[in-house]
Amino acid sequence: MTKHSVSGTDGFVLTTRIYLSVSIYAVMDRFDKTSINAMPASAQDFRGIDGSLLSALKTLLFFTIMMITLPIGLYFASKAYVFEASMGFSSNDSYFYAAIVAVVAVHVVLALFVYVAWNEGSGSRGRASRTSGQSEDLFGKTW
Repeated sequence: MTKHSVSGTDGFVLTTRIYLSVSIYAVMDRFDKTSINAMPASAQDFRGIDGSLLSALKTLLFFTIMMITLPIGLYFASKAYVFEASMGFSSNDSYFYAAIVAVVAVHVVLALFVYVAWNEGSGSRGRASRTSGQSEDLFGKTW
């Protein structure tokens, strides 16, 4: 018969693992007992605006991709093809001017995003409120 002993550090680690396992089991047991239908009603209200939410997310995704790819692409393309190959600038000068092109591209994409975001959804709401003679707030509530 062999006697198993646990040293101080190993005993602490074993005790910690057991405590964490019991704690996770208790949390999961409580989670299983809660009803999924007990969610607040406000979470279900967002399902009705899928069209405008999806449109806003598509716009955001498009301009995010443009904000990443356009300045980087224009930087390397203008450096290699415009400033070094066509105009014959030195490597140091082409870095500087290509960086200016990239910064201008960032500002153009940002300005276009602000313009599109500002005008997004104002077409149908604005026409409806002008024809009915009522004014709308930002949340679409007429008064």
